[in-house]
Amino acid sequence: MRSSSHLHLVEHYNSIYSMEKQIICTGKKIFAAVLLAVVVVCLLIQVSCIKEISLFSTPEMDARLIAITVDGNAYTPADPPVRLATGQVFFFSVTMQNTGTATWGRHRDQGERGASFMSRNPDLNTDFGVFFISPGQSQRTATGETFVYHTSLHAPSEPGEYTMTWLLADWIIPYGHTYTTSPLFGDTVTVKVTVVPRTEQPPPTLPRKPGVLDGFDFEYTGSFTLPPVPDAVPWDDKKFFKSGITMRTVDGEKRLLLGTGVYAQSLYEVAIPPAPVKIINGDYSDVPVAQLRTLFGPLTIHPDANSNGTMWYDEDTGLFYWTNAHSYYFTYPPTFPVLRAARLDGGVLTEVRQWLFPASASTHYKSFWGGITTIPESFAEKYTGGRRMALGFGGAISIIQTASNGPSLAAIAPDFDSGEINFQNIIYYPFPEGCIRDGNYFYAASQTSYLNPVSPWEGTWTNSDWVGSGLFIDLPDKKGYVAFASQATGRIGYDYGGHNWDGTYQNVLYFYDFETLGQAATGMIPNNDVTPSSIFLMAYPTDSTIKNQIAAGSCFDPETRLLYIYMIRVLHPNQPGAPDIQGEPVVHIYSVKND
Repeated sequence: MRSSSHLHLVEHYNSIYSMEKQIICTGKKIFAAVLLAVVVVCLLIQVSCIKEISLFSTPEMDARLIAITVDGNAYTPADPPVRLATGQVFFFSVTMQNTGTATWGRHRDQGERGASFMSRNPDLNTDFGVFFISPGQSQRTATGETFVYHTSLHAPSEPGEYTMTWLLADWIIPYGHTYTTSPLFGDTVTVKVTVVPRTEQPPPTLPRKPGVLDGFDFEYTGSFTLPPVPDAVPWDDKKFFKSGITMRTVDGEKRLLLGTGVYAQSLYEVAIPPAPVKIINGDYSDVPVAQLRTLFGPLTIHPDANSNGTMWYDEDTGLFYWTNAHSYYFTYPPTFPVLRAARLDGGVLTEVRQWLFPASASTHYKSFWGGITTIPESFAEKYTGGRRMALGFGGAISIIQTASNGPSLAAIAPDFDSGEINFQNIIYYPFPEGCIRDGNYFYAASQTSYLNPVSPWEGTWTNSDWVGSGLFIDLPDKKGYVAFASQATGRIGYDYGGHNWDGTYQNVLYFYDFETLGQAATGMIPNNDVTPSSIFLMAYPTDSTIKNQIAAGSCFDPETRLLYIYMIRVLHPNQPGAPDIQGEPVVHIYSVKND
C-alpha cells in the first residue's frame, strides 16, 4: 500500500526581478533599435524567449513560447531558479503557439509535421529523466493555434545548479527513431533549477529472516538455449511468445515442457542439458542447445481467448495443465475456459477437461490470468483446505480495473465432475490500490501524474509493471513464494497504442513468507494488504533495461534445488560463434543455496 505521506513541494522564491538595459551606442542605430525591440518583446511576454537562429528553421516550422509552469506555478526569467529536492518528481508544462505554415500532427502523408520537444545542451540529455516531451496522441495544432505540452520530470540525483533547455523538433513518436536528424525550430525553452539535497533518508534495510526465502538465496549456475521445433503450428517462433515452463521426468531423464508460436501455440519438450554453461560478459557462444524430445501438437485456445499462460505438469496424475486468457476481454465472468488439462500419452496431447472461471470469485478476474502453479502440501493442509493448485501472478493488463496492481494468487481445486473451480483468494491488489515498489519512475501524462512516486524509494505498482510467473519453494531450510516481475523505470507514457516508447525496465523478485500468505488465505489479514517479505532487484545474465527481458516462465526442482527461468528477448545477432538469431529465449538455471 502506498504511504499516506507525501513530499511537500518546495516553495518558489517570490522576488521582484529588476533588469537594467544599457545600450551602448556604436553609431549603428539600426542595430541598436533591433536589439531594443527584442528586449522589449521578451519583457512583454514575460517568458524566456531567446530565439534559436538555426539553419534548420523554415517558414513551415516555427513556434513562439507563450508560458511555462513548474508544479502549477508560472515561471519567468524574473523568478529565481526553481528549487527541487534530489530525485523529486515534478510537473512541467509549456504552452507554444504554432507560427509556421504547417499543421502540427502525426499524419505526415497529409502534410502535417511533428512537433515534440528535445532536450539540448547537450543534445538528447536525460538529466531530468527523459530526452523528449511528447505532445501525446491527440495533437493537431494549426497555424496560429496554441498547444500545451505537459509531462512529469525527474530531478537529478546530485545537488547543484542546472538549466533545462528544450527546443521543438519536426518529430513525433510515430516517426520512429529519426529524432537525431530531425530539424529543430522555434523559441528555446530554458528553466534554471537548483537541486538541493533531500532531507529525509530511506528506511533502514530489514534484516533477513531465517528460513524465509529471498533473492540472496539464488546462485546462477548456467544457461541453455532452445532448439528449432519442426512442424510446429503455425510456425516455430519463440521470439515473442511468453512461454511458461514445467518439468517432468521420463525414463529417468529430466525434461522441460514449453510452448512456441504466437497466434497459435504448440507444446514441445526438451531434455535438460546435463552441463549448462554460464553466460559471462554477454558471451553465450558455448551455451548448449537443449535436445528436442517431443512435439505434442497444438495447445488449445478458445476463439474468445488470444494467448496461453503458464503451465504445470502433475507427476502424480500424469496430467498437463495450462491456462487461456485475453488481454482485451471485458465480459464478466469470462465465458471461455480459463483452465485446461490434457494427457501426454504416446507423445500426443489429448485434452481431457476444461474449467470456467467461477462467477462468484472476484470482479478482478484478470488478476488470476497469468497462469497456474502448484501449492506445497504443507501449506495447502494448513491454509487452503487442501487446495494444491493456484491461479495468479498479477500485473498490468488492458482494462486494468479488472486486474491486480501487484502480484496475485488464488488457491483452486478444479472439480473434474462438475467442471467448476473451487476458488480461494490469497493475495491481489485491486485498482486503484497498488503494491509497493521503488520510486524510479514518473508518468508523462497529466491524468496519471497523481500516481507519481513519493520519493526515490517509495512508489506504487505502475500500469507498465507485469508479473510473468510465480512459484512456491518449500525446502527443509527455507520456504517462500516468489513472483517474477518486470517493472518500468524512468518515463512511463501511453504512446500511440499503449507502447511505453523508449521505455526502460528492471527485473524484480517479490518474496512472500508462508505465514503472511497463510494469514491472507484464511482471512486474518485482507487479501489486498499483503506486504512482501522482501523485494529483490534481479540482474539476469545479459539483462538490459532497453531489451526488456522478461521472466515469462519458471519451475523448481526440489530434488536438485534448481530453479529454471524462461527469459525472452535474450540472444542477439553478431555474436562471434553464435547462431544468427535475434531475441530468442534462454533458460537460466539458479541453485538455491543450502543453509
